[in-house]
Amino acid sequence: MNPSKGSGDNMEKEIFKKKLKELKKYRGSNNELVSYYIPHNKSINYARSHIENEVAETENIKSKHTRKNVKKALKHIKNNLKWLNEIPDYGLIIFVGETEEQFVSEFIEPPEPLDISDYKCGSKFYTEPIDEFLDDKEEVGLIVVSRGEATLGVFNGKNISRTKYIESQVPSKHQAGGFSQQRFERDTERAKNEFFKEVSKEANRVFEGIDKVILGGHGKTKDDFRKDNKLRHDLEIADSFSTNYTDESGLEELVDKAKSTLDEMEMIEERKMVDKFMEMIKTDEGLVEYGEDEIRTMINVGAVDKLMISDDHSVEKIEEFKELVEQKGGEIEVISTDSNKGKIFSNTFNGLGAFLRFRYN
Repeated sequence: MNPSKGSGDNMEKEIFKKKLKELKKYRGSNNELVSYYIPHNKSINYARSHIENEVAETENIKSKHTRKNVKKALKHIKNNLKWLNEIPDYGLIIFVGETEEQFVSEFIEPPEPLDISDYKCGSKFYTEPIDEFLDDKEEVGLIVVSRGEATLGVFNGKNISRTKYIESQVPSKHQAGGFSQQRFERDTERAKNEFFKEVSKEANRVFEGIDKVILGGHGKTKDDFRKDNKLRHDLEIADSFSTNYTDESGLEELVDKAKSTLDEMEMIEERKMVDKFMEMIKTDEGLVEYGEDEIRTMINVGAVDKLMISDDHSVEKIEEFKELVEQKGGEIEVISTDSNKGKIFSNTFNGLGAFLRFRYN
């Protein structure tokens, strides 16, 4: 299950991930927290019948306390399923139960079609099938290049997939033979340029929808490619590293060396947004706002173009603001507090800031 659905669904994905993180914290006193995964290709009648059978099975639970709480959770699920006409397009994940803190009830549609069907009772919610959503990262292109070969791949934060292997026709240094040195150098330069064009052409094709590339390879060849490549203008080489290998194993070596860069890239766009917001406040340009009451006023009159909200706010609050902003045609961006800029934004502005279309007085 690949959580990426495109940039238009980033907000839904962020809310899903935040809910998942919160659900993982809850604990029950016994095996009384119910987790139920209903795939997208199952009917609502299938789900209702399954829960009816599980209610009957609760009579076999020996502990009176556990039996009572499991039955309570299942009846809650049963009552809520009555109101559904069908399973949502992407399936349904249900987490219900009496935790040490409170009674939890979450009926969640995942960001992508759910293919698994599962039911479990435990002292914690069963989130393992969807834990991969917490590791979701933007795809990054990988290129490793030497005089003799180049390999292209894609890294999605978890896995590397090789997309293209290209052999070079660049003469090796020992091939000069009877050729004059100048002619050999001209031929080598021409072959190198053709090789770089071919690598760039393939990268432009296979990295469609990707805007960042990490480059690796052998010293001078890698540096020459960075300088003389023909990559499309919106495909940026974010960083480069020397690697010993330029075949498929070189992709793994590159990801290992680029770990800090890859982690950093996740925060770049957010940092740019926060920097812009702070700069506009500093220069008093007027088309920004902070303070919850002030922002709510701006949302109500349709003045908010983009709202930034820190991920340390509750899921309920994030969802509330999402609905309010989108009703007025605006966008919302969740700002991570994992970065220093994100922490400053949260501490200084209570994690709420807005870019405005116009100023309402």
